[in-house]
Amino acid sequence: MNLMKIAFFGTPKYSLIILDKLIKSGYKICCCVTKPAAKIGRDQVFIPTPVFEFAQKNHIPVITPPSSQTNYLEFAQPEDLKKELENFHPDILITADYTQKIPQNIVKNTPLSGINVHPSLLPQYRGPAPVPWAIYNGETATGVSLITLAQKFDQGEIITQQKEKILATDTTEVLLTRLFEIGAELLIKILPTYSPKNIPESRIQNPESTSYYPRLTRNDGYEPWKNILNAFKIKAEAIRIDRKFRAFTPWPGLWTKVKINNIEKRLKILEIDLSLVSGLLSLQQIQLEGKQPISGKDCQSLLQNLINQS
Repeated sequence: MNLMKIAFFGTPKYSLIILDKLIKSGYKICCCVTKPAAKIGRDQVFIPTPVFEFAQKNHIPVITPPSSQTNYLEFAQPEDLKKELENFHPDILITADYTQKIPQNIVKNTPLSGINVHPSLLPQYRGPAPVPWAIYNGETATGVSLITLAQKFDQGEIITQQKEKILATDTTEVLLTRLFEIGAELLIKILPTYSPKNIPESRIQNPESTSYYPRLTRNDGYEPWKNILNAFKIKAEAIRIDRKFRAFTPWPGLWTKVKINNIEKRLKILEIDLSLVSGLLSLQQIQLEGKQPISGKDCQSLLQNLINQS
């Protein structure tokens, strides 16, 4: 086992790609820092994060610091977190898909400071949702950046980067998985000789870069029904909506509003098909508000009724 002790910060399943690779490569994870359990679904049941569950199963100590009530990006009691981390004496902090800012007094108190795995080619696509926005914007390539932990989000010095193509079939889930797998390999490659003192000045990011994309909201998935109709007959619109569907799957999803007997209803679009021949869009599975998902003949029948009423 490598003697370097790592404090790992992460939350969703993508974080586990990095965490699992570190463990399998022989690194000692002295503790994991993740978000507290959150209420999920209609029943509002408290569900722990994937990183919490993984750490518990692998007997790794877990810290779950609460977020500030006024700013979700900051910790409610950063000094408490600092004290808890000091008990584990980490050599380095590794963050992957962790949305809260690590205070600089914690970073500077750690011998090798910290490294963040960010799924974009910084300084392009800073922010908490670089992958869905890159797909939606029609980018043909993105990448992974390993950077130092700085005072401002995603503005640390660039340690290393790797470019990756965005495929025409990529959803956010598929592309994020691939990027974090690449990030895990890059991290294992640089860690044995890593020192924050050996990063060339040329790797400092331009702080003036304005390529920032915010986290997604439910409203980002909304698309007017008239635009969906246009995608059935206009190729450019079909391509754009296909990108939006892939970008915002699985969340917030692609949805619209339609009128049934003059009553407005929400319509979720669960599966689409972009024809390789015509380049036009068709809907394969949909879900009307208050109903179960439908596909096949039922789907096409409802769609035809909606088209006739439009």
